Amino acid sequence: MVNLRKGCKALLRGVAVAAGMMAASAGLARADVLSLDVGGYNSYLDTETCHSTAGACPALSLSAYGPAGVILTAAPALATGSDLTFILYIMPQGGPPIASLTAILNGSSGVSFGSQIDGGTGSGLAFISGVAGATPASFDPQDLYVQLSPDLNAENGTITSFIITLVPVPAPGALILFGLGLAGLAGLRRGQNAAA
Repeated sequence: MVNLRKGCKALLRGVAVAAGMMAASAGLARADVLSLDVGGYNSYLDTETCHSTAGACPALSLSAYGPAGVILTAAPALATGSDLTFILYIMPQGGPPIASLTAILNGSSGVSFGSQIDGGTGSGLAFISGVAGATPASFDPQDLYVQLSPDLNAENGTITSFIITLVPVPAPGALILFGLGLAGLAGLRRGQNAAA
């Protein structure tokens, strides 16, 4: 019975995510949704999932960070003694599946975060946590979506932004070219050794 309940919850969550992402990618604007396409990936944050111990959620914004990353900024910055939770979905749209990511928490000392990472093929892909700075996480490749549920904690400092950078799965063609290059180098080395 418990597995059936978990399966139904996962299915409903997947349907809600898919509907929201389709609406975002179709250009249907909603005031409570932040959506951004960067490097073949759509990042989607429903601001209704935002909760803060400081009361009302700060104004959030998403912007591009590098070739396949997003930066979430809160205005005003998350002040000392408060925390912020939200759910962020990242979905490949023409880009390769997501196999790992790096979370970067920007702020003063005394801040930390933790985040469960779930995917379109199941929950519990990974859990990441850290302090101000970069924290990597790797998991099975996800071609539907990746869901992050961060809890940003400004216990003894302030948080200015939270960055997610993606590391996509290399395309099979790139791996084949890399293998052919290695084989060519090995053949060249054998030829040099035979000539000497």
